[in-house]
Amino acid sequence: MKENTNMNAAVNGLLTGLNLGKPAVVEGLALIPVFGNHNCNIDYLTLDEAIKTGALKITEISEGGSVPNLKAENLSEKPVLLIDGEELIGAKQNRILNLSILLKEKSTTTIPVSCVEQGRWSYKSREFIPSMHVMPTKARALKAKTVSDNIQYSKVPASDQGLVWHEVSALHRKLGTNSPSAAMYDAFIQKKREIERFLYSMNPQPGQIGYLVFIGDKPQVLEIVPNPEKYKLYHTKFVAASVIDAIGDRLMSLPNCADFDYRNLTSGFINEILKCEEHEFQPVGYGINYRYQSKKVVGAALVHNDCVFHAVFFEIPDDDQFGERRFRGFIK
Repeated sequence: MKENTNMNAAVNGLLTGLNLGKPAVVEGLALIPVFGNHNCNIDYLTLDEAIKTGALKITEISEGGSVPNLKAENLSEKPVLLIDGEELIGAKQNRILNLSILLKEKSTTTIPVSCVEQGRWSYKSREFIPSMHVMPTKARALKAKTVSDNIQYSKVPASDQGLVWHEVSALHRKLGTNSPSAAMYDAFIQKKREIERFLYSMNPQPGQIGYLVFIGDKPQVLEIVPNPEKYKLYHTKFVAASVIDAIGDRLMSLPNCADFDYRNLTSGFINEILKCEEHEFQPVGYGINYRYQSKKVVGAALVHNDCVFHAVFFEIPDDDQFGERRFRGFIK
């Protein structure tokens, strides 16, 4: 793989130093474990760890609330990592995170989010809890594209909220699921058994720091948390987001998927990532959020003190049935 000297050195080094494990193939979906350097010694908590221990409280920004913003209060002596696409349930409506953020210790921060429950705007609880789900991969890719567009043109990390609602509705239609409040969460719950059938053969491996998903020979997502112990905490929710897409698209009967040369296919996808243009964005919290984009790929990486805390890259879906609006973004 050819290095991109215009890319942040930490991100470039991470991508070009990756090693691949043996693919786990279930019908038409292949999960490839990713291994690599994890030299960052900064200790932090994940969203799940922090909320479970009471170290993090996430609430509506005010009593009246605001759809695109929440308040995160980190009570811990450690930073807390919030991952792009992670779902929060409760309060006035369920949300997902618009980008990855490393919350400063002992801080109160306004965090950018999108709604994934269109039909509710009333308190179910005062505080949010994590749902153990991440937004389905294809919708997350499109959401990431609109967030990148808004960052580039208006410096605001907002999504196209209408697009997010459309994608949640489309997910329910494809899966044959339903939700009184049009909640993304309900789709995962109703397809739990089918998702678990795939996850049974896709456990995290010792030393694993990420994964790459293919449906047939088409790459879907490369996601990396360069800390094996922390990655293990994310593995199930990450992989389930691709599995539910595959179930919804009814792509599980592709022939001979176990015979694809995933090593060469992976090299090709990473080379496409390395061709991306890079833009810097200073998010709330620690570090810099680097945004990546080409005609085929959209992605982001959170870097602090020359350490990559999270990186994710998506193949831009080519099955667009929603028109060009998907790729224009919503500039606030």
